[in-house]
Amino acid sequence: MMATSCIQPIDMVKVRIQLLAGANPGKTFGPMDVAKGMLKESGVASFYKGIDSALMRQIIYTTARFGIFFNLVDYVKFSQGGQNLTFAQKGGCSLVAGGLGSFIGAPADLILIRMQADGALPAEQRRNYRGFFDAAKRIPKEEGLTSLWKGGVPTMVRAMSLNFGMFTTYEEAKERLSAAMPNNLGLAWFLASVMSGVAASTISLPFDNAKTKLQA
Repeated sequence: MMATSCIQPIDMVKVRIQLLAGANPGKTFGPMDVAKGMLKESGVASFYKGIDSALMRQIIYTTARFGIFFNLVDYVKFSQGGQNLTFAQKGGCSLVAGGLGSFIGAPADLILIRMQADGALPAEQRRNYRGFFDAAKRIPKEEGLTSLWKGGVPTMVRAMSLNFGMFTTYEEAKERLSAAMPNNLGLAWFLASVMSGVAASTISLPFDNAKTKLQA
């Protein structure tokens, strides 16, 4: 939730770029131009639209995927006498955690995308949700319960690829860097975090793009 609060403005710009690019094939949209356009809408508040949905998504999705991943890792490690997991085993645990976690958190993810995308729609097409719980009530009522999982397949694939890039890279890099610099574990873990973030974002971006366009 702390991380989400920090990156929400960047995520808002990313979603707007994805939607604008989809609606205007062949055109390119720079982050600064999109950010300026958002500022004209309603000032700084534009960058935090849907923040309650973003936080709720983290409460549900991130709690699930972290809990599933680390419990799976502990189970596999225990079953093989305490030995560290291989890269393939870490990858398997991360894929399972990402898939299950995203299925549980898909409704919150859909609500977040819709809240973020609303300002980019023509006035007559805007849904004008008042917040997360208003959207959670209106979507099943207006579109059916299963509509909460609209775009569920790319959402799950995106989460699986993101988790694979994040957890597998982080765990592997942490082990190797900690062994290489045992007297500076703080730096080793920081570098492992940076590497995992880059890997996760790069691998998951195509699926994130498809998910955003389907859910909006």
